[in-house]
Parts: sequence; structure tokens; C-alpha cells
Amino acid sequence: MNFDLSPAQQQLVQTVREFVQTELLPLEDEIEQTGSLAPATAKAIFEKSKAQGLYALNIPKQYGGGGLSALDTMLVEEQYGHAKDILVRRAFGNVYEVLLEGDDEQKKRWLLPCVQGERTASIAITEPEAGSDAAGIRTRAVRDGDGWVLTGHKYFISDAAFSDFFVVSAVTDPAARPKHVSLFLVDKADAGVTIGRDRLMMGLVGTSHCDLFFDEVRLGPERLLGGEGRGLRLALEVLGRVRLAQVGARAVGKASRLLQLMIDWANERQQFGKPIGDFQLVQAMIVDSGIEINHTRLLLHRAAWELDQNRDGREWISMVKIDAAEMLGRVADRAVQVFGGTGYARDVPVERMYRDARIYRIYDGTSEIHRTIVARGLLKKGAALFDSAAATNQKPAPAKAACRMLTGTATEQAQALLQALRANGVLPIVNTHRPLSASGSPLPSADVIVAGGRGLSTDSNLHRLLGPLAAALGGVVAGTGAVVNDNWLPLAQKVGLTGQSVQPQLYVAVGLSGAVQHRFGLRAARCVVAINRDPSAPIFGVASFGIVGDCNEIVPLLVEGLCDKL
Repeated sequence: MNFDLSPAQQQLVQTVREFVQTELLPLEDEIEQTGSLAPATAKAIFEKSKAQGLYALNIPKQYGGGGLSALDTMLVEEQYGHAKDILVRRAFGNVYEVLLEGDDEQKKRWLLPCVQGERTASIAITEPEAGSDAAGIRTRAVRDGDGWVLTGHKYFISDAAFSDFFVVSAVTDPAARPKHVSLFLVDKADAGVTIGRDRLMMGLVGTSHCDLFFDEVRLGPERLLGGEGRGLRLALEVLGRVRLAQVGARAVGKASRLLQLMIDWANERQQFGKPIGDFQLVQAMIVDSGIEINHTRLLLHRAAWELDQNRDGREWISMVKIDAAEMLGRVADRAVQVFGGTGYARDVPVERMYRDARIYRIYDGTSEIHRTIVARGLLKKGAALFDSAAATNQKPAPAKAACRMLTGTATEQAQALLQALRANGVLPIVNTHRPLSASGSPLPSADVIVAGGRGLSTDSNLHRLLGPLAAALGGVVAGTGAVVNDNWLPLAQKVGLTGQSVQPQLYVAVGLSGAVQHRFGLRAARCVVAINRDPSAPIFGVASFGIVGDCNEIVPLLVEGLCDKL
């Protein structure tokens, strides 16, 4: 274990640090006084950053970005945290990774101009009735021919006044349980889009936070981002890295700047004939701040490392969000205390950083919401989230490729699936003496899981189809929350956000749509197979192989094909 930065990392951090110190920090006083960043100044710092190759460092190189790993991104974002939010946005870009979910045409139209600094985007999810409850949104997108009509209201949208387009969340199927939420690419110039008032905030001076109104905005099919019904999954998974960077890493950077200001002031400020740094109670505030910054940085780097290992980092990100936001609040408060009355004056950086720090415990999910996420993770995963020996044994989740849809007759589809699973080394060796039953390993440790949903119509049909398939594969049976709630299966066999999180080699989803709560539990599966009548079922979005067809035909053919090999 080596905590030293590599020469390349040292050079990257030093380059960004010098840019922040020389080009950005001198601009902060003017922004606080005027409430904005002059357009000419914004253009100048963008051009300087772009010339040094510092723009859009988080985006893969193939799209013109810096191609940084998650860990290297955190190193850079920590340096960003020393400066005001608006300066970071203009100098280094705010290119959201969610745009990588687009198809080739969408990337060409929406992503690439952002990477080049020609256009700017904002994420528009928050609503008056949907803050922490992202699933509670009321903005609707209704089908209109092959396109959509978008209607709704968003608020507190950061940088909305400056942005050229928005990634907007909207309900596309309110009857679904949970209701389907999708993401749409909406241009500011689209008819029916209105930018509302800029809400003046306690901190973050210079960054706009506007209402957005969508009045029957007509969108073509090419505006749907990432597939219908996948909006919440994308928000939870893709934006997690954004949360880690823009809250976790920047909080560490901001706290580090505050601590340096505290140390400098404690060495210079004289009371009772000596520097106030000689007084033990002042020393205690400095010491506590140093300890907390270091432990938060270590937690941040661990979370980033989890992402670089292609593991599920949801709980790690939430732990960082809580720890970093609350650490920053404590350090900022101590800084004001060390500076005394001077720290309360508007012309001193400590005062404005104190105001800026307060939002960190609120935006990108409140501390309370993230505590519930961590609590669920601890109750389900246990020692893997706090015991280094247990965490070492976690299986990395491989990157998911696009779903390969298998076509033809039912027989051809079944044969093609078995052939593909064997060719990819997924299909396990079958135990010829295993009885045809659904008994087997507990879900979290099972290598093969066959899961069913309400698409199988009845509990008897679920057991009739899934029992033999699970047995033939040497696996166990599981189900969605809906079938468990209907008493088709016991609670211990429930997969999802409120059930088991699993990491099998093979997960066969039969007759289940793949709501976000269910998909949450199978994120670490190596290979997902989806069998469903509905070609638009969200489960296909996370599957490696898919079959659109009748489960009553496909499943027996799979069992037959497997048993022929026994």
C-alpha cells in the first residue's frame, strides 16, 4: 500500500493547483461584490484552461476529455474545491457523465460540444415536491406519435441561466409501479421552455439557481436519453461519481484552504503578547480540523478506488457525502472562531466560505437521506463495508455491454442463448445429481439465480417454470418485491433495494419488467439474461442477453437444452 502520488499525479495536481491559485482565487472578491462573473472574464479563464488541457478532465479521451480515472478525478476536484463554484464551472467545465449514456448521434450533438466548451448543460431533476425523493417528480412526458410532449416545473437548477440545454427527468408511465422516470435532452431554445427567476442564495454567489418551466414542449424520439424508464437508475448510478467529486472532493479542498487560513492567522494574530496559536484551545481547533480532513480524504480515495475497480460504490459514495459535508461545516465554523470578529467580516474569505459550506449537507441528497442509504447497505452487506478483510473478498462487477437481443423462433432463441452463455464462459458446470428443485445456496452467495416477476401471471406458474430452470442451472429461485408481497415467494428470496443485493455469475430474469428497485439488487451480477414479452421492459437495459417472447415457451426449451447436456 503506497500513499505517495505518482509523478504523473503530482504534475497534474500541481498544474491545477497553480491555475486555481493564480487565475481563479484573485477573481473571488469581485464576484462577491458584483454577484456575478463577467462574461469576458469567464471566456478568458476558459481559454487559458483549455489551452493547458484542463477542460473536461472527467470525460474519456475518445470524446476529447482528459480520461482521468475516478481516483485521479478526485485529486483534481480537491484542488477545484479551493475556488468558488462559478469559477470552477467556467474554467474546467461541468460536463456530466450522464451524457455518455447517449447513442452515437446524441453524443455528437450534445456531449462533444460540451467537451469542447462550446455548450453547457445543467441537470434538472429537483422539483418543489421532489427534492430528496427523486421518484416523487411530477414533470410528465407523454407520448405523441413517435415523440414526446414535456410538461412540468423544476427548481433550484444550478447554472440554468448560463446553460444551453438541460438533462430533464420526467415521468413517462405513471401507472407503472414504481412509475417509470426517463431522462430527456431539452434545449433552452425549444418552444415552451422558460427560464424562471434566479433564486438568490445564502452562498454560492455567482452561480445561478433558477426555476425551469416546460409548457407542452415537443420533443422528438432522439431526445430520450438512455432508454425509457431508466432515468432513476441513471440518476443513482451515473450521478454518483458527480456527487463524489463535487461534494466529497471539493469539500476536502475547501476545508484544506480554510485550515491553511486558520494556521496562518494563528501564527500572525497576537493576543496577550503572543500568537494565538500558542493557546491550547486554538491549537485544539486546528488539530481537530487536520485530523478530520485527513480521514475524509482517505475515505474519499477509498470510494474512488471502489469505482475504479468497477465495484458498486453506492454506500461508499454516501459515506463520503455525509462525512465530507459535515466535516466541512465543522472546519468552517472553527475557522470563523479562530479568526474571531474578523472571520465574521464580509471582506475576509473565511466568511463567504462559511456560507458556501452550509449547502454541502443539503444538495445532492441531504445527510439524512444518505444515512438511510448507508444503513440499508450495512444491514445487507455487513462487514464488507467496514472490515478490510471482508471487503477484500468482494467480487468486482464487470462493465455491462449493450444487450444482445436473440431473435428467431422460440427454439432458435433458446438454443442461441445457451450457445452464447457457453461461449462466454458464463454457463456453470451442471451437477447431474442435483434434484429438480429450487433449493440451494442463500441468494447473496449464489452463483446462479433465476428470478421471476408478475409477468408469470400466477405463483403456480412461477414455481412450475423457475424451479426446473434453477435446478438445471444449479442455481436458486428469487423474485421481485411484487411477487414476494403477493406471497408467491418468501421474503428471503426477494432481490432489490429493500431485499437482497446479489452478485451471481448468472442472473436469469423471467417475466419481470426490471423496476429500478429490483435492478438495484442485481448491479453486481456478471451476466444478466432477460426474458420478457415487452421489448421496452427496463430489464433489457441492464441485460447482457435478451429474448422477447413467451416465457411459457422459452423456459421449458431452456430446461430441455440444459438437460440434454447432462
